[in-house]
Amino acid sequence: MELQLIQDLLSTLMLPSRLDEIHLDEIQRSIFIKRDDLIHPVISGNKWRKLDGHIQEFIRSGANRMVSMGGVHSNHLHALAYVSNFLKCSCDLLVYGWHDAILTPTLKDAMNNSANLHSLTRSEAQQIRNQGIGTISDKWTDAYWIPEGGGGDTGSIGMAKLVHEMPDDFDQEENLLLCPCGSGTSLFGLLEFTKKIQVVSLKNVVNASYPKLNNARLRWIQAIENKSFGHFQSSIHSSKCGY
Repeated sequence: MELQLIQDLLSTLMLPSRLDEIHLDEIQRSIFIKRDDLIHPVISGNKWRKLDGHIQEFIRSGANRMVSMGGVHSNHLHALAYVSNFLKCSCDLLVYGWHDAILTPTLKDAMNNSANLHSLTRSEAQQIRNQGIGTISDKWTDAYWIPEGGGGDTGSIGMAKLVHEMPDDFDQEENLLLCPCGSGTSLFGLLEFTKKIQVVSLKNVVNASYPKLNNARLRWIQAIENKSFGHFQSSIHSSKCGY
C-alpha cells in the first residue's frame, strides 16, 4: 500500500477533535462534549477511533485485504468500506441477517465503495464470535480480520489518542465521564487509558454482559427514563465537571 494514500486519508480527518464546553451557572459545573462527530462526514466518532489501530496493524501485517462482520445497518461496515476504498485495498464484509434481494442504505453505500458482500446466517455469525473466522471457511486466511464492530484490543488503541487530546486535568477522580456502550470496545479503551476519572455508561442491549469491563470506576445507568445511575447518584452531584 502506498504511504501517500495513508497520508491523504489522515489529511481529511479533523483531529484532534473539538472539545465544547457548556457551563451550568446554577450549579457551577461544566459539561465538556468531545466532538468526535466532526472528525469526518463518513468515518466520524468511534468508528474512526476503532479503525485507527486496525488500519495500522493491517499495514504491518502485509495482508492484501480486510475482512469484517456485522449486521445490515452496521456503521462499522459502512466506515470500513469507505476506508478500504480510499486506500485502494480489497474489502470483504460478512453480513448476517441479510438476503441478497434486499439492500439497506448502509449496504448500498458499502457496495458503492467496492466492498464485496457475503451473506451469513446468524448461527455462522455466532460461530465466528465464539471460534474465529477460520471455523466457517479458509477463504480469508490471507486477509486481515477485524472483529465485529472494530473490536478487540487493537480496536481500543484509538481511544488512547482521544485521551491524549483531552485537557491535562481530565483524568481526575472528581471528574465524570459518560460514554454509551455497544460492543464495549470504546469503553474498554477509555478505562484502559485512564487511571482516576469516574465513568458511567448505558448499555445499548440491556442484558448484555461485558466481562472485560469489570472496573471499580465504572457504573451503569440502570434506567434512562428516570435517570437512575445505580449507586452513583451522589458522585454525579459532587463531580467537578463531566465529559
